[in-house]
Amino acid sequence: MHINVVKELAALEAMRVSELRAKYGQVFGEETKVGNKAWLVKRIIWRLQALAEGDLSERARRRAAELAQDADLRLLPPRAPAFTADYFGPKNLGLNYGLVFIGWGIAFLVPLLAGYLKDATGTLDYAFCGSSGLLVTGLIISRFLRRPWAQTEKQKELVST
Repeated sequence: MHINVVKELAALEAMRVSELRAKYGQVFGEETKVGNKAWLVKRIIWRLQALAEGDLSERARRRAAELAQDADLRLLPPRAPAFTADYFGPKNLGLNYGLVFIGWGIAFLVPLLAGYLKDATGTLDYAFCGSSGLLVTGLIISRFLRRPWAQTEKQKELVST
């Protein structure tokens, strides 16, 4: 069976969501309640191609299942890039994100220093005081720090008026 993907795709994109759901039921043999037209079109055209060209072999399916079981899945998206872009603006995201990560990379020294202080003094009191000092310093800096890109936007507004 050969399908003309361009024609099928054009026909699918012209359909309403209710018609796409019916077509999904015909192609997959089960109903769907999805209302996302783009998703329905992609799934239907994929299935039509798989039926026309042939699906994955059993060997490929087994290997994909093995890989999926071994994969370490991230349950939440990384927050640091979004925070960095929100704070500094998107213009120099790569540079700013790298600088933020350097700070996080240097932070690995704090537990090493705490261990050294514990070995030297026999207590974690000094490490705790040092960590508290760093925390307070960070809070003070973050209180007075302004978003660089927000200042630029504000300046643009002042200049334009």
